[in-house]
Order: sequence, then structure tokens, then C-alpha cells
Amino acid sequence: MVIDATTREEQHFGFADGEHPLAVGALRRRDVWADRATVEASYGSRPPLQDLAPEALAGYVRWGFRDRPDGTVELSCRPQTEATIFGSRDRHGPVGSFEALRRVVADGRVPIAVLAGSRTDLDAGWFAAQADLVGVDLQVVDGGHFCLFEESDRGARLVDDNVRALAPPDGAPSEGTSP
Repeated sequence: MVIDATTREEQHFGFADGEHPLAVGALRRRDVWADRATVEASYGSRPPLQDLAPEALAGYVRWGFRDRPDGTVELSCRPQTEATIFGSRDRHGPVGSFEALRRVVADGRVPIAVLAGSRTDLDAGWFAAQADLVGVDLQVVDGGHFCLFEESDRGARLVDDNVRALAPPDGAPSEGTSP
């Protein structure tokens, strides 16, 4: 299931001659914090993470940071790594990732759904184009960029409903996959 996948070529925002704004933002991201409680308090007080359910934010902080020997915590995905991903048009970038996903879908082994939040600042046309690229209908879900993580029960239902809808009718794995 592709959740808010924002990787169409036009989504590079036309920054061919400069840094992608998400890459610039990633480089400014603070990566070392005193502890997870401080991270959670800070992240939970501002957009877009302020909209996450408390348990989703706690999970993000728990698994998105690693302990350092000095007792502090740091981002598991360092700002430079994130900036490289956001700013790349190459094989490690979002455009290449979505093209790879399209190839996986094309071979028939992996069913897919594309979901997008109704209250995102990203262009809704991008999500529709992504759904078209992989041959499915776009599902617009009430919520923001992290719509599946804003209400945990609703997010779990959306995932469960889509997995059930995408499963082969007889419950057997798709051709070429293992159970």
C-alpha cells in the first residue's frame, strides 16, 4: 500500500537549479536531543507531527531515534541522509523509488492501493497521477499528510480493509509470492 507517496517527477517542485526545499529542511533538522521525552514534547507541539495520535508519535520517537553512548538520542536517519533522498532524482530518490514500485506492480505480484490525506498541502493531482501510474483509484482519506497515524484505530481499519480488498479471492498468495 502506498501511503501519501509523493514522488512524481513534477514533484521535484521545479528546483532543477537549486536545492529541493525538503532537502534544505532536512539539513536544518536537529539530530541530537537530550532524551526521547524532549523530542516527543517538541515534535508533538508543532506541525505536522502535532496531528499524530499520541501512541503514533511515541512510536515514531521510539523507533526513529537511537541511543548514544553519552545518554542522548539521535535521529536514526541522519539529516544528510534524508536530504540526499529528498534532493535526489537518481536511484535513491523518490522518483526512482516510485518507478521501481511501478515495475513491481507491473509484474503482477504485488497489489497496491494509493491513499492520500484530504488536508495536505501537497497537490492532490500528484496523488491522482500516482494512482493512475500504477492503475488504481486514488483513495482520499480524511486527514493530513500522516492520515493513517492521526487516529490509530481508523488507520488500522484502513490498512486492514485495503489488505483484505487487495488479497486474492481465495486467500492464496499472489503468483510468485510466498505465504
